[in-house]
Amino acid sequence: MSKTLKNTFPNFAPFTSAEFDTYQKFIYRFPQHCDFVLNNMLIWLSGSTVMKYSWLNDNLVLRIEEILYDNNPIGDEAWYTIIGDSKADESLKTIFSTNFIKKLLFVPDYFIRSIKNLDAYIITEDLSNRDYVLNIEALVNKTGKVYENFRYQISYFMRTYSENTIIRHVDLSNPVIIKDIVNSMHRWPRITSFESNGNDPNRIDAKAIDKLLQIQPILPIKHQCLALYIDGEMQAFSIYHIPYAKDKIAMGNHIKFNAEYKRVFDFLVYVTALRLKEQGVEILNAEQDMGIEGLRQHKGYLNPFTYYEKFSILPV
Repeated sequence: MSKTLKNTFPNFAPFTSAEFDTYQKFIYRFPQHCDFVLNNMLIWLSGSTVMKYSWLNDNLVLRIEEILYDNNPIGDEAWYTIIGDSKADESLKTIFSTNFIKKLLFVPDYFIRSIKNLDAYIITEDLSNRDYVLNIEALVNKTGKVYENFRYQISYFMRTYSENTIIRHVDLSNPVIIKDIVNSMHRWPRITSFESNGNDPNRIDAKAIDKLLQIQPILPIKHQCLALYIDGEMQAFSIYHIPYAKDKIAMGNHIKFNAEYKRVFDFLVYVTALRLKEQGVEILNAEQDMGIEGLRQHKGYLNPFTYYEKFSILPV
């Protein structure tokens, strides 16, 4: 990711594994939006084609051709975003003077805060793709009225199932574990439970987990996984990772479970928080709700202390 004429705006170069280390050093000091930590970006934004990047005033402009999200508002055309906080007004003027970029999407809040002339743009918050940011210590202690529902859910699960439940840290590079995870998601009759008919009818999350498992060998930071077994069978798992970042933060990538076991989601959030506290993590990015009402309600119950927000930008 060295800055050359080949990758200086408006020229774009392929984002390959050779760029991973430099990218992580670039993103290190910023709040860790789930879309732009390296692991997530490769899973959700790179699709089956090569993502491309360009340097502009020490910011990174990304050109993305595919996206894995459900209810994708972007369409089939390539779209663009910008990461950074340097010379925002000058950078936007340069970007919108091209004849191929009409709009920026998924722009992180720290770039928006660096814009001086806000009146020159139509800036719209993307509520479906804001990140829920949780305090690990608060999740572990779960005290006060705001955690009343969380305490109840965990207590219910432990009273009902704890006698036959085992939590294990499992290796996502182990073929036996991979097979168990994949088979479990097909075996569970209701893989999600926030709505009566489930909240992932197109199995977007399942596709993301498949890709996550496939790209583990090339990732400089590996995902971790806590698996929950009841009567010897995997009935839930929590996949997360700790990115290279200034903040002591973890990304809560996926919690999947057999919804026949009630309150297992909250219990797994709690167990994950306990594990992360042991690893010195202070913040958990619980990622987005993607506009899914059940996820929005449930993540709201976890009492986020802040949100990492994203916006679209259009010139006036």
